[in-house]
Amino acid sequence: MTTAPTSTLARIPFARAILNLWVLGVRRILVTVCLAAPVHVVDADEEAERLTPVPADQPIPVSDFFRYGRITSPSLNDSGTHVAAIISDGQDKQMLMILEVASWESEVVHGQENKDVYSFRWLTDDRIMFNLSKDKRWADSMMVAKIGRKIDMYSIYLRGSTRIIGIPENDPLEPIVWIQGGTSSKKDLGAVVLNAKLNVDSGDPRNTYSQLNYEYEHALYINEAHIEKLHPQVDSEWGQITGFQADRKGNLAYAYTMNEGRPKLHQLQGKEWVPSPVDLDAFNVHRVADKPGHLLVTEAITTGESGKLYELDAATGELGEMIFQDPEYGFAGRIYRDRKTDTVAGLIYDRAGPTSFWFDKSYDSLQKALDGFFPQKVVRLVDSNEAATIFIVHVYSDREPTSYHLVDLATKKITLIADSRPWLDPQRMHRMNIIQFKTTDGKKLDAYVTMPAGVTKDNPPPLIVMPHGGPWARDRWGFDPAVQFLASRGYAVLQPNYRGSTGSGWKFSVEDQWDFVKMHEDVTQATRTLVRSGYADPERIAIMGGSFGGYLALMGAVHEPDLYRCAVSFAGVFDWAESVEMASRNKNENAEYQIFLRYLGDPKEEAEKYDRFSPGRRVDQITMPVFVAHGKDDNVVHVGESKRLIRDLEKYGVEHEALLISGEGHGTQNLENSVELYERIEAFLAKHL
Repeated sequence: MTTAPTSTLARIPFARAILNLWVLGVRRILVTVCLAAPVHVVDADEEAERLTPVPADQPIPVSDFFRYGRITSPSLNDSGTHVAAIISDGQDKQMLMILEVASWESEVVHGQENKDVYSFRWLTDDRIMFNLSKDKRWADSMMVAKIGRKIDMYSIYLRGSTRIIGIPENDPLEPIVWIQGGTSSKKDLGAVVLNAKLNVDSGDPRNTYSQLNYEYEHALYINEAHIEKLHPQVDSEWGQITGFQADRKGNLAYAYTMNEGRPKLHQLQGKEWVPSPVDLDAFNVHRVADKPGHLLVTEAITTGESGKLYELDAATGELGEMIFQDPEYGFAGRIYRDRKTDTVAGLIYDRAGPTSFWFDKSYDSLQKALDGFFPQKVVRLVDSNEAATIFIVHVYSDREPTSYHLVDLATKKITLIADSRPWLDPQRMHRMNIIQFKTTDGKKLDAYVTMPAGVTKDNPPPLIVMPHGGPWARDRWGFDPAVQFLASRGYAVLQPNYRGSTGSGWKFSVEDQWDFVKMHEDVTQATRTLVRSGYADPERIAIMGGSFGGYLALMGAVHEPDLYRCAVSFAGVFDWAESVEMASRNKNENAEYQIFLRYLGDPKEEAEKYDRFSPGRRVDQITMPVFVAHGKDDNVVHVGESKRLIRDLEKYGVEHEALLISGEGHGTQNLENSVELYERIEAFLAKHL
């Protein structure tokens, strides 16, 4: 057993001596737009202006907070000769960049105006498989880019929803993909093997990459040509498929189903799926373990102790030795594997602040060295080459957005790849502090507080309480664009991690983690704790959130009229019986309905319970102004939730504003819509606080 040390954000300056690394200056990335796409030549002055913060005497534009970052998700190929990453034009467009490390030159692959790259995986040293979305909402195509003197592009699956399961070590050009529906079949095909070597597009005059506008017959031909093999289907009697998992070698190994709200694990043995005795109500599966046929799991049932990480035999359900336990936080983070040995090297996760724990001493030394070079910042390993001699790390703080760096252990150099948001000046951003609060049942939980400039007890700022969505997620210490936007406008921001939030679930029973009223009460307790400190104006408090956070915002509006002055809700759920009814219409394709019935009960039989935690039924009790926003094409929470709320606010004469956004789903993906939303929120808060 290994116990994690206490988390700290302090860095270790003497660690510099471990590697004696030195940092290169910023080098400009050379971009070539290729593959029949229109080339936009950016003037050097125009480019510099886009990447430069506005002068310190000017307000930071709303758009600067919500523009896509220049770079995300960088990854090295096996040999470490190339870095691939998703990049943006600083506005809306997301593209795939392939950077040659030796020359520091790059090429950029992108689709039509309405198509964006949203994920990718290296297959081999010279081939990348990536996915395109359409209108930033719908899965559209799976493509392969072959690197050479000129990038060769071809499609391997069109007009379908696909998800990569694994890249087989013995044949990486035959990736295993979950096809959830599309042109070839409206139904879920399960796990299939795609032939990524085959370029059916070659020589087809219709295949200009900038025009992915294939007719049905051509898409069907492409898809059928590339499906090399269908893996055995999971028996429908076991419920709906919710996921697949590969083993350490990238081969299909596990399937997950949901039946009557109960998750089930299955192993692929030969050509058959065999149910595993592992109780997924008792354990959360994270990744495959080093030992074949074993999984890394944490306890999911409250035992009074923080979650323990075990190896578990998937075939027998037998637990191995406990290998890790944080004394205060349940582990729910990233398991980092050393690519050279393919063994678990360490854990990267969140306590009150970000932390990492390394089983491998060489990684622990590397972490300390990097911490020393980036004092007072968080440094996290992202990826490495197969030899584990070249690493990508990302570096950030509460005031500084992520920057990505290449670390070469052989040459002892650290090279900046790119800053994600160079147009934001860290000196104008605001510190995020960590506080604790007690729930009504005496449990301690964390919250984050970001203060605007000039705050004292004699000059307390107005406060925005911003509970996260999920609800089984969490807010994290670090740079947050929405928080920094609000702080730049003079507001303090409180982000409480209420019960059920990742890392604290072990403190509460399953019933408590599904008790939405108690979650609301936790948010209230956190708010009152901060108000008692004297660093928030008790007469000027608003509550604001999206998704489940939007639900909690309306709960606050209904139940805390003396605490909040106004509420802002985006894409919230307001009547859970209506949500269950909506889920029931799609219950054969979505496990959500059965999960609701299991944990919340049948609304027809437990009407009183549903009435208790459905604030949309108490709109007549709301006495404060409410701002309601929702994407019209939301397929997570139906826009009807907000339409009904708006109708009832009008019916009961509650002051309100509404914004229903065309072309958006569960959140805003288009910059112009994000800007409109937050400009409206800014004006609403200024009016009422």
